[in-house]
Formats: sequence, C-alpha cells, structure tokens
Amino acid sequence: MNSASVTAVIVSYNSRRQIPAALGSLRSAYESGIVAECVVVDNHSDDATGELVRREHPWCRLLENQENVGFGRACNLGIERANTPYVLLLNPDATLSELGLRRLVSFLDTTPAAGVAAPAIREPDGQLQPAGGLLTPSGLLREAVLGVVSRDRQPIIPGAAPFRTSWVCGAVALLRRDMLDQLGGFDPRYFLYFEETDLWRRAQRAGWELWAVGEAVATHIKAASASSVGRELYFGCLADHYFRSRFRYLAAHFGWPAAAGAELLELGLVGLRAVVWTLKGRDLAPLRPRLKAPVLDRPARETA
Repeated sequence: MNSASVTAVIVSYNSRRQIPAALGSLRSAYESGIVAECVVVDNHSDDATGELVRREHPWCRLLENQENVGFGRACNLGIERANTPYVLLLNPDATLSELGLRRLVSFLDTTPAAGVAAPAIREPDGQLQPAGGLLTPSGLLREAVLGVVSRDRQPIIPGAAPFRTSWVCGAVALLRRDMLDQLGGFDPRYFLYFEETDLWRRAQRAGWELWAVGEAVATHIKAASASSVGRELYFGCLADHYFRSRFRYLAAHFGWPAAAGAELLELGLVGLRAVVWTLKGRDLAPLRPRLKAPVLDRPARETA
C-alpha cells in the first residue's frame, strides 16, 4: 500500500451536527499519512457548518460555495483538488475508521479492474446497506408490484468476503482516480440523487468493476441532511429531487419512451394502491410524496 494514497472528499449542507464525527473518523488516517488531504466542500450551509470546520478542523481544506450547486457538482470540485490515486467519498453523516480505509485501499491496490470499492455500511438501527440492484425500467416496475428492486440486491455483511456487484451506496465509497478522469466525474446535471447510479452505470459500461468489501465497515445516518431542510421526504429522500433525478437517469440510459412508460406505469400502480388503502382505511402518508412529486420532469439547477 502506498502512503498518502487517498484524498477524502466530503460534501456538506447544513451538516454542523453530523460532520464532526465524520472528520473525527478520518483524523487518524490523515495523521498516519494514508489520507493526503481531506477536502470539505460546503454547499452554502446556513447553520455555520463552514465556520465549524474552519475553527475546529484546520487540517481540512474547506471550499465554500456561494450557492448550493448540488451534490455531484460539489463532489467534482473536491475531486479536482485530488492528486492521489484514490478518492474517498464520505457523507458528512457517515464514518469510516482508518482500518476500514486501509482495507479498501488494499483491495483496490490488488484489484486493478476495480474502479469502486465500498464497505459494509451499518445504519443506526442496525440495518445493513444493500448492494446490487442497479435501476432499470423493468426493475422500477418490479419494485412497484412486488416490492423487490432486483434479485441481485443483497446486504454487505461486515466481515464477509468481497463480491462484485452492480451498485453500491455512494455515502461511503473509495473510487479510483483513473476511472474518474476517464469518465469525467459526476454528471453535474443531477442536482441530488442518482448521480452515483449514473456514474456506476457509465463505469461498468467502460469496463470498470464495482466491489463490495465487507472486511471494511462504515456507519451512516441515512437522510440526516435531507431531514434538516423541512421538505417532504420519500423513503428518506427529498421527493421532488428524487423523482426528477430518477427520471433523468432512466431517460439518459434507456431512452425517453422506456423511462416515461416505466414512470407512468409505476405512478398508476401507486395510485391504485392509494385507492385500495383508502378503502381499507389506511393512512396514505407514505404514498403522498410520490403522488405529489413531479412527473416526467428532469432536474433543474436549484437550491435544496
């Protein structure tokens, strides 16, 4: 393993309460020389996140955007500062130990075809983040009908042997810089959500592999930043951004007709479920964000 082989990139937005733990988990890796630099890109937080990083974590490089430019675009700004073979993407509500990072680096060092290595991610309630299930129009409909995204989706179990997969969570992932340079980084047209899904699909199309490495273990508080903005959530995601980005992704990779057909059929199934739930007297709150969300709409640049 080469020393100083990793640049850590954290994109923050109103993350004052969460980011100290994320930075604390990286501090020993920085001091031991594995992490050459930690770049915090703050998307114009209004809770003094930038001030906290500047005051309490001077070992980090802080980039403060004058507006919320979105997650993918902010990641690209951090990646541009990297002069290391690997880039660690770490959400401000996630943690990764030095040992976990070492194991991810070792895996990429010994697996040249791998462009991405992701750890097992444990949520506060003990649930494990799954891998696999790269979204397709048919997969979207399968989820709407059966509640199953994909047959190849499975949790990354801590301590389990590495396995190749089609999708990993972008909250904690180690990326090969050569892959990022080849692909041009994240597509900045995704303001929030599906930017990593788009990148993973492009990476695999270019011949790169994605791997889940259970020997490395991280933690993640799902939707910590999303819940701070006071807008409607759908499974922990900001509903309006989620559905716009999902449609962009499907249209970009499968064509507008397939994307539109899948979205309209899914919406029809959700509407039918709402009717059944109403007749049974069930609360429609879980379905309302979907029923009220944009339809056949792609993301525009806007602040969250």
